[in-house]
Amino acid sequence: MPISLSPSRRQFLQSTLASAALAAASPTLLAQSQPASAKKIGYALVGLGQLNIHQILPAFAHTQNSRPTALVSGHPEKARALARQYNIPESSIYTYETYDKLKDNAEVDAVYIALPNSMHAEYTIRAAAAGKHVFCEKPMANTPEDCRKMIDACKKADRKLMIGYRMRYEPHTTTAIDLIKSGSLGKVKLIQSVHSFNIAPTPPQWRLDKKRSGGGPLVDIGIYCLNACRYLTGEEPTEITAQNFQPTAPDSDPRFKDVEESTVFTLKFPSGILATCSTSYAHMYEGRATVYCEKGTVDLNPAFPYQGVRLKSRTREGIKNYEEIPDVDQFAKELEHFSQCLLENKTPRTPGEEGLKDVRLIQSIYQAASSSKTVHVE
Repeated sequence: MPISLSPSRRQFLQSTLASAALAAASPTLLAQSQPASAKKIGYALVGLGQLNIHQILPAFAHTQNSRPTALVSGHPEKARALARQYNIPESSIYTYETYDKLKDNAEVDAVYIALPNSMHAEYTIRAAAAGKHVFCEKPMANTPEDCRKMIDACKKADRKLMIGYRMRYEPHTTTAIDLIKSGSLGKVKLIQSVHSFNIAPTPPQWRLDKKRSGGGPLVDIGIYCLNACRYLTGEEPTEITAQNFQPTAPDSDPRFKDVEESTVFTLKFPSGILATCSTSYAHMYEGRATVYCEKGTVDLNPAFPYQGVRLKSRTREGIKNYEEIPDVDQFAKELEHFSQCLLENKTPRTPGEEGLKDVRLIQSIYQAASSSKTVHVE
């Protein structure tokens, strides 16, 4: 994503001896044995890129039940500097080679994985084998097969798996979902969504390397449009059409020698709802989702930024701007939700099965684009 926020410093409260002893216990035992104010799930952050540095680590300051307790990185100096900033002991810094030793760290209950997409499956499976719960960024993996392996590994280890669909925890978005579900605007008929930005070629972008990313803008930011159509309708698409554009000589762009520049796709849902979505790495930032209903429209514009999501609805009576809805730290809301699920032994709102559905649909979109035919989704 092109939008980033400056990191804020935070001093974390030291755990008591009792809470340290309980950290190795199950989340249910932890929830039963400590007062609400003391409940803290410890996270190991895997991969110290921009997301973890500028979004996730600062987000812990806005949670009541979560704390960073370990770092996993291939850059020791960066890891040590961040560990000092967030009061993480140097003994809790791991490399990718020593990652499996997390099993011996009782202060780590879960891992947060923010690595290139091709690495999600390996580090989820290894975390589950180490006895840790997993919060993994989207897209869940490059293939449905890897998604299934991740789900199976966590089930086998009796660990929870959540995928980072932050918009599902954002209040303007959840209000839009509730408004549509209420039926006050009538049935949904059409959806239009776009999510694009102009990607820089430097520094070297793993997102432009198909082996690491799994694809171009569709898997990176187009997934927001896809997931939005699913959560705004409450339905799963049954038919898909799509087109990709990848520039060739004499108008070739070195950024897109391996992945598509742009994708446009349409979804048809069982009730007859039609959705048109577009995503690109080649123009200025745009991110919105508009739902056209029988009696009005619901407009999220912007729909997908880290801050500043805006919602309005329009009917014959006029336009309503939902200005009373506050901005929140979306990453903090995700962390709090997953931690609470661990403390109360509940299934996350966006489990691995949700990530698997999107990855399957992304594969169908690419299939539709390459074949120029409608793909029927089972």
